[in-house]
Amino acid sequence: MRPLRRWTSLGLIGLFAAAALTGLAATSARAVTPPADQYAQGYVGLCNKAGQNITSGSVYNKPFVWRAVGSQAAPAPFNSSSRRATLYAFQPRPDVDASQWTGTPMTAASHYTNAAVPMSEATHRDFALSDYLNDYPPEVNGIVELRMLYSSSDTGYSTGYAASFIQIHGTTWTLIKGGRVNCNAGTARSSEAGLLKYDRAGKQPPQLLSVVAAKAVGAPTSRAANLAARDAALHGTSPSPSGAANPSGGSSQSGGSSAGGGSDGGTSAAADSGSSSSGGPSPGLIAGIVIAVILAAGAGIWWQQARRSAGQR
Repeated sequence: MRPLRRWTSLGLIGLFAAAALTGLAATSARAVTPPADQYAQGYVGLCNKAGQNITSGSVYNKPFVWRAVGSQAAPAPFNSSSRRATLYAFQPRPDVDASQWTGTPMTAASHYTNAAVPMSEATHRDFALSDYLNDYPPEVNGIVELRMLYSSSDTGYSTGYAASFIQIHGTTWTLIKGGRVNCNAGTARSSEAGLLKYDRAGKQPPQLLSVVAAKAVGAPTSRAANLAARDAALHGTSPSPSGAANPSGGSSQSGGSSAGGGSDGGTSAAADSGSSSSGGPSPGLIAGIVIAVILAAGAGIWWQQARRSAGQR
């Protein structure tokens, strides 16, 4: 009976470990749900300098993205020949209507060539996400809303807009609600393009995350760590194109024939690989500690039983 008892103990240890691993997998796969914005129509796709869709990057990339593309045309009269589009970042706030959130432009207004596909083009003068986060630290799980606002020289700004959501974890942002677009469905020209080259406006490096902003997104608070992250972003390669993961569930590819890219009906939140609460310990770390404790306790029980069995012989 002693060997049977020993194998039973090991089996229980294995069951506990399997249950803990199952819980870890379920936690990691849980989608992060962005706050509701009932005023948004369509979504904003994000592109790198090579004209490829991207779904993640560094908060120290300057500019934040090189091109933002709306999934549907701007409403009349904001689709006239004097049409413009501007990318904004907004701060979702708990229990506050989306119309009351605070935002700031991430690009200057851009004139775009394809009236069916609003585009906002960024330049080296535009903000990095770290600049925005220092002014508006996220209040909801590290989440920031991106809006594309439409305007024209004849009628001012529209009340309608397209919107997507990103989540910041550490010094990395990830698109959690949005979709793919055709980054090359037209061209756009920023109003900053007319500035003289020797004009230094906006050309300063990105701000390092403040302690408040860093804590809000679970980033390092040390100056050395943030300097290293900023240096890597400024001197590294552009964010890689988005792969199989598609927050909108759309199937169109960059450069495809679809003007908007994905389907507006498929803008559900995607699972984020980071913590659902960016300020505290990650679920993976907690689950790992639980598994280690269970295995250590099981090993101790098995060792004690083995000693008792040896003493009874």
